[in-house]
Amino acid sequence: MCALLVLQQLAILLRPSVLQTPVPRHRAAAFLASGEPAANGATMLSNAETSAMLSELQLTADAPLSVPPRGVFCTRSLDLTKIKCIGYDMDYTLIDYKMEVWEARAYHYSKEELRAKGFPVSGLKFKPELVCRGLIIDTERGNLLKVDRFGYVRRAMHGTRMLSRAETYEEYGRSSTVDVDLRSDRWSFLNTLFSVSEGCLYMQLVDRLDSGALIADSVPPFDPGRCSSYSQLFRAVQRALFRAHVQSTLKSEVMQHIERFVNFDPEASQALLEQRRAGKKLALITNSDWVYTRTL
Repeated sequence: MCALLVLQQLAILLRPSVLQTPVPRHRAAAFLASGEPAANGATMLSNAETSAMLSELQLTADAPLSVPPRGVFCTRSLDLTKIKCIGYDMDYTLIDYKMEVWEARAYHYSKEELRAKGFPVSGLKFKPELVCRGLIIDTERGNLLKVDRFGYVRRAMHGTRMLSRAETYEEYGRSSTVDVDLRSDRWSFLNTLFSVSEGCLYMQLVDRLDSGALIADSVPPFDPGRCSSYSQLFRAVQRALFRAHVQSTLKSEVMQHIERFVNFDPEASQALLEQRRAGKKLALITNSDWVYTRTL
């Protein structure tokens, strides 16, 4: 759609009526941005007119024909002849986990950790569509945020409820009223797929904190004084997820049923062998334990 719009705008500038009557640069820019007819009567091409023009120019392919179905996509060029060693992470890099399966079990074990602490977690279900990588948790207000590259909050959700645009503006302003600085403990960046279970469980428990059920339905040894705020609740969920990852129960389950948790790709090992044959040294960089790493 974006490419189509650019071509439509280009076609406007190439029309004879436009070329015969020059438009000042600032006015042309304003016209292209607004999509309204220019003062000289030029109008934007319709989709049908644009398609006809592309056909005439033999630009009818939906995608570039030279793009391979599989490949490595990067934002800069790199001369690999000068690279002696290539290092790889393991989790979600060399080992392609089935995200929903893995995170569902991580969610389960985290929930059981909280249950042992007296948290009322019965009835909660893992919903992977609730959270995605790249979002940010505002631990001070119990919100899940979509933030642009300038730090402006574009969309927000409190607990599992999506906030309206008016509510989002009221919370965070229309511009940089609230500074989303990831160096602050207030913000937690969900920057890996391992964060999906954490974000899902936290947002669900925010709902229970708001309704009063988190305190009312808790049982010993739950300590209300340590989970009375959104930030305290987030730390509790974070600790539970950490214990679920470092304890052997989850990883033992993965090692016993690797095919259930991991997508197998024969071309991945082929790529590594080709790099070895090219004289590269390969390194595995991971914080997983040796037994788990060697098994996978």
